[in-house]
Amino acid sequence: MNTTLIPPQPHPTSTTLGFDGLDRDFLNSIEAAVYLNIKLNQLYKLNAAGRIPYYRPTGGKVYYLRSELHDWVLKGKRATVKDINSTVTKYITIKRNRP
Repeated sequence: MNTTLIPPQPHPTSTTLGFDGLDRDFLNSIEAAVYLNIKLNQLYKLNAAGRIPYYRPTGGKVYYLRSELHDWVLKGKRATVKDINSTVTKYITIKRNRP
């Protein structure tokens, strides 16, 4: 019996895929995972949970619009301490000036 171990496959990257940042609007799942710098499995989980925008025009392959992925990443911004302090200061100022 010949038992050959298969080495683990590396996480796909832009260099292993030959993905050179072409100016295409739509990306397939592998390209979207590389663009977001996440594992393909994580992309599938986000897709299944309805947390990421995607298109399935024929009911088969899934496509992602690059600009929507970019916007989706930007929506995840967390406020810094400086942002929070600024908001609190504005709120207190408005409350103090009310009759």
